[in-house]
Amino acid sequence: MGKGDLKTRKGKIFIGSYGKSRPRKRRKYSTITKDLADRHVDLAWFKPKSYIHFGKQLKRRDKHWVYKFVSNTTKVASYHFYPLIYRKLSQRKYKKFVENVEKFYRSHYDKVKKESTEKERHIFFATHLDSMIYSYYAKSILAPKYEAILQEDSELAKAICAYRKVKIKKNTVKGKSNIHFAKDVFEEVKKRKNCVALAFDITKFFDNLNHNYLKSVWAKLMGNDNGYLDDDHFNIYKSLTQFSFVEENDLLNETDLIQIQNKKKQRKRLQKIGCYCKGKTNKKRNKDFRERICGGGLLKPHTEYEKKLLKEWAKVFLKVFPLVLF
Repeated sequence: MGKGDLKTRKGKIFIGSYGKSRPRKRRKYSTITKDLADRHVDLAWFKPKSYIHFGKQLKRRDKHWVYKFVSNTTKVASYHFYPLIYRKLSQRKYKKFVENVEKFYRSHYDKVKKESTEKERHIFFATHLDSMIYSYYAKSILAPKYEAILQEDSELAKAICAYRKVKIKKNTVKGKSNIHFAKDVFEEVKKRKNCVALAFDITKFFDNLNHNYLKSVWAKLMGNDNGYLDDDHFNIYKSLTQFSFVEENDLLNETDLIQIQNKKKQRKRLQKIGCYCKGKTNKKRNKDFRERICGGGLLKPHTEYEKKLLKEWAKVFLKVFPLVLF
């Protein structure tokens, strides 16, 4: 061997490789990815997340078996969905308040109403596999049919912008953001000159949505005018309307992580755990889930969440109508 030659563990010699990185093997193109590409399978719905839940986290390499599972209607129809994890977030808005005609201030606190701008948000998130089922059915099955109905009326397609991808231009792939929609509104106001723009915000819209109406519209979208859903769609509908949940604080208390007040340290410990259910295999994790989560009294039905909503509605009602006579 001369100066600058490299010898590997297997005894291979690379001549004159001094100061250069060792030549690596070419990465083979995944046959699974090629198979899905050949069949023109759209994987826009497959977006793995890193949050901690009852099930194991999914990765990019899992897309083949996940696609096989979610596209199998018999498996989805007989699948038992896991309970959701409930998290309560509080956010403060830095808003602009008008004190006088000439005076205004920006703050987290409203001086007139004497209350903070803090707003509570209720977040529920599903296990990684459950979220993939929801995502696949929403984006690959329901969304194209919904878009076809909207495209029948061009004016209606322009007006509806929530929970759908509206292209910036016909030839582009990128969709519009809130900035684009706001610009469109301002341009429309400039064209009309003398007009009135009304803004509405419906509180707890999805929480108070009529489930029977939702089911009938869903069935109609799938081409069933009788109002009945197929078994796989009905199983998903049932999991969304009659869900059970576990509070995140109860899970943190169970794993002794609630004592850690620093959120960054708490997240690091959670990432090391990887899953709320103990065990290396699915059978062991399912057994731990049944014994510790279900058997430990942590599981709550959706009626408990409805009770919380009623209490919040009562508070809002008393603020708006403090002098109501009964």
